[in-house]
Amino acid sequence: TTLHYERAIAALFDRRPELMLPGLRRIRALVHSMGAPQRAFPSIHLTGTNGKTTTARMITSLLMAGGERVGTYTSPHLQDVRERFRVDAQPIAVDDMLAGLDALGPHIERVEQATGEMVTFFEASTALCLWAFARARIDTGVIEVGMGGRFDATNVVDARVAILGRVQLDHPQLGATVGEVAWEKAGIIGTGATVVSANPEGPAAHVIAQEVAERSARLHVLDRDFGVIGRTLTPGGQRISLRGIDDRVFTVDLPLRGAHQAVNAACALAAVQAHRTTPVEPAAVREGFAAVRSPGRLELLSTP
Repeated sequence: TTLHYERAIAALFDRRPELMLPGLRRIRALVHSMGAPQRAFPSIHLTGTNGKTTTARMITSLLMAGGERVGTYTSPHLQDVRERFRVDAQPIAVDDMLAGLDALGPHIERVEQATGEMVTFFEASTALCLWAFARARIDTGVIEVGMGGRFDATNVVDARVAILGRVQLDHPQLGATVGEVAWEKAGIIGTGATVVSANPEGPAAHVIAQEVAERSARLHVLDRDFGVIGRTLTPGGQRISLRGIDDRVFTVDLPLRGAHQAVNAACALAAVQAHRTTPVEPAAVREGFAAVRSPGRLELLSTP
């Protein structure tokens, strides 16, 4: 099994992980061939320049504390590619990874023959994620974009909630100005979706507001509709007070460091409130944030 796994992963990585080809033609054909697994569950879709993976982990923890079964798709991974595909915060099993790659093979072959183009590593990974999450019968997908958003392979998901973290100058391919980058990222906003934005002002805010209007979406903006109203450092991280989109205040302990993580937490809470059809319980919010872990992000490894 180990050899089979190593060969299967090597074949996946032969699909050029460094290649992020814009365009949804191949991924749309791929999920169509697979029977549209992305329609099996609603998704919360995340983009932004920084903080996507940690925010995705926060959302996952909050949803799990509320009793949901959650699939989380992030990138890159630190040690094992299976870190990208998590069900209830745990990487999918080796056997499930192999089953998914086996199931995906004929569909990839069909699409490559039809288009004359290679299905890339990220497109194959995204299709694998959707297959695995549909098979696991998750309640909600938490899906992080690979790069940009508008033409990213993840932009086939059924996203009822879109998070746009702070937009800054990013990969050169996404544009030479913050406004251009924001246009690429705002492309994840679906018709009628709810948008959580960490961009209260500037060119990014203007572009996002335009996209929201064009898509008849609903917009919640950091510092206007939700936000961080207080934070104090603690030995284990920080205690933060967050104002939700319903104006309720939640005071929680977050075992992560940095003011930016408090902003990520505010966005995560707003997204979960927008996603849920019933009010979130304060106890579940406290439990969810207390359980968050984000390896490699200002992670405390030892103390004297």
